[in-house]
Amino acid sequence: MGRTPLSLKPNILGFLIDWRLMGVIAFIEYRFFSDFAYIVYSIALFLLILVLGYGLITSGAQRWVRSIPLLPTASDSSSSHSS
Repeated sequence: MGRTPLSLKPNILGFLIDWRLMGVIAFIEYRFFSDFAYIVYSIALFLLILVLGYGLITSGAQRWVRSIPLLPTASDSSSSHSS
C-alpha cells in the first residue's frame, strides 16, 4: 500500500497539468477569447461538415475522417489480431 501503480502515473500527471492550465485560463480576460470566437466556430463547423461527408459509419456511430491515422477504427483492431 502507499505505492502508485505505474499505469496511474500518467493520469495523475495529466490531471495536475490540466488543473494548472485551467487555473491560468481562468485568469485571462474573457474578451480575449471573444476575439477568436468566429474563427474557432468556423473551424468547428468546417470539421463537422467534413465528418458528415467523409466520416466512417461503424457500429451505428459516425466516426472521424478516415485519413487521420491517430484514431484507430474497429476494423483496424480486428484485422491486426487475425492470423
